[in-house]
Amino acid sequence: MSFSLSTMAAAIASISTIATSAVTLASTTVTVAETIYKYGAEMITAAESAYDAQTGAGASKKAAVMAALQAFVTALGEDWSKMASELSSWIDMVIAAWKSAVALVQNIGTTAAATATADAATTVAAAATPAATTADVSTGAAAVAA
Repeated sequence: MSFSLSTMAAAIASISTIATSAVTLASTTVTVAETIYKYGAEMITAAESAYDAQTGAGASKKAAVMAALQAFVTALGEDWSKMASELSSWIDMVIAAWKSAVALVQNIGTTAAATATADAATTVAAAATPAATTADVSTGAAAVAA
């Protein structure tokens, strides 16, 4: 087997073409996935708004988001059966994170309010309790003696 620069150049060009195609495919895949997740986030927000006044509508909201995502994914030409489970788990994760954030904010607000109330009570108690001074003590003693 003999070595030739033209054979080597052709091999490098072929590898370059394959690498470029792989990068393009990966980039397209990332773009499609990013588009699907952005759409999913918008649908979660829309479902939360649509069911805002209803309590216990979590399953209905998720079903609405999943139906919208299925239509969207299918319209993009992607295989819904390969993505449904992952997207369902992602929705659960987003909602759990949101509920945790809300609970944290409420807890911070409750803690701050309790601290402010305790501080206010301490301030009021301190203002309502006169501090004894040496002059008060000596005057009081003189008044009691007289």
